[in-house]
Amino acid sequence: MAGNIKGVIIEIGGNTTKLQTALNDVNKNTKNVQTELKAVERLLKFDPGNTEALAQKQKLLAEQIENTKSKLDTLKDAQEQAKKQLAEGKIGEEQYRAVAREVEFTTKQLRDLEEELKSTNNKWKEFGDKANEAGEKMKVVGEKMSLGLTAPI
Repeated sequence: MAGNIKGVIIEIGGNTTKLQTALNDVNKNTKNVQTELKAVERLLKFDPGNTEALAQKQKLLAEQIENTKSKLDTLKDAQEQAKKQLAEGKIGEEQYRAVAREVEFTTKQLRDLEEELKSTNNKWKEFGDKANEAGEKMKVVGEKMSLGLTAPI
């Protein structure tokens, strides 16, 4: 979506650059993680109980959240600079609105990713609860076998 922002020049770490160039690395990393995340999602669709895939999803979501936070920070910085440029007449209203839309879009993406990570964490809790329940049942069976079989022998 950052391709919609044209002509906005910002300063990052003392270097003046186009916003699109500044976001290229973040967008590239995001795309790579997204591709891998889709592969993990496909595996989970066929095997929802795969703990290895769930662990990978959790790790990839955390990485995606960090990428999105980085992008959002850059965009917020750009929005502040664009606001100043708009006041000085260096950019048009349309360019400023494009930056503002990108900030809102990225903020929404970040919230969605955080919700998805929370959901994945809940799945881990469900697996833990099921394993604990199975362990308790095995304990009861063991006690009954001890009393019913081992003690009489």
